[in-house]
Amino acid sequence: MWGPAIMVMPVTDPGKDGVGGYLAEYEKWYSLYDFEYGRHMPNGYHKFKAPTNYLPPIFIRGGYIIPRQKPSSTTAASRMNNFQLLIALKLNKKKNEMFAKGELYWDDGESIINHVNDHNWYHFEFEFLVDKVKAELVINRKRQAKDLSLPTIDNIEIFGYTYLPLFQTATLDGEQYKIDSPDTYYDAKTSIVNITTTGLIDLNKNGPTWTLRWQNSGSNMDDNLLNLL
Repeated sequence: MWGPAIMVMPVTDPGKDGVGGYLAEYEKWYSLYDFEYGRHMPNGYHKFKAPTNYLPPIFIRGGYIIPRQKPSSTTAASRMNNFQLLIALKLNKKKNEMFAKGELYWDDGESIINHVNDHNWYHFEFEFLVDKVKAELVINRKRQAKDLSLPTIDNIEIFGYTYLPLFQTATLDGEQYKIDSPDTYYDAKTSIVNITTTGLIDLNKNGPTWTLRWQNSGSNMDDNLLNLL
């Protein structure tokens, strides 16, 4: 495990193109590598494909939000790329809604931390909730840094989305917001939502809370099946 959310299954034997691994019961797991990317994976022990032209088997645990950036040739260059939020949903059966949570710590990437309370860093918390009526992403800034700019959030990818999102109803902080990128889509077969818009959420402006909402149009699967997830 890499933290509480990411499971990596490396191939340790030379010449092998697969690896066996266990995905814990009573948790929800999604594939993060080339094999069935974004799909819900079965619990228990399984063998997974791992040819040399694939990433190693990597899985994300439902209920977590992972901030990420596309890699560049150096860390400094990578830090300039826009933020992406990867949201892996998990069902809250008591409330009949899907949820995920996460957080981000961000500093200049260079300064030595002598004392955490005196260090210049941001802290954000993310929470996403969705039911058959609506979806809501709330970002709370818990700590403010000084003279430290942040890349914008340009992409939100959601795994396990079981409703039809109505992107034309989107609002940001209560104001109508147009999501018009051709790269924004919902795939009902894989239950993946991908929202891509340049400058979608700018954490340098406004705050300390940002709320992105949109409406849904019913369920894409039988309610009895949803309750089994």
